[in-house]
Amino acid sequence: MNSRWLYFYLLERKSKTNVWTVNSKNQGTLLGEIRWYSPWRQYCFYPINSIFNSEGLGEIKKFLDDETEKRRHDGA
Repeated sequence: MNSRWLYFYLLERKSKTNVWTVNSKNQGTLLGEIRWYSPWRQYCFYPINSIFNSEGLGEIKKFLDDETEKRRHDGA
């Protein structure tokens, strides 16, 4: 996904799900991780002491939605 403010780096490829880090493009700061949350059956964002505006949160939401949809389409 192209994002104006964030980098999404694939950290770990598991058999059924993946883990990404979310980093600031401006400073390269680690903001958190995105990984599968089984009880909710979707990808979720696990932030580290971070501050976000609505645009940044919107970009994270779009990434979560896109990856959850891919996971469901690929046979979850």
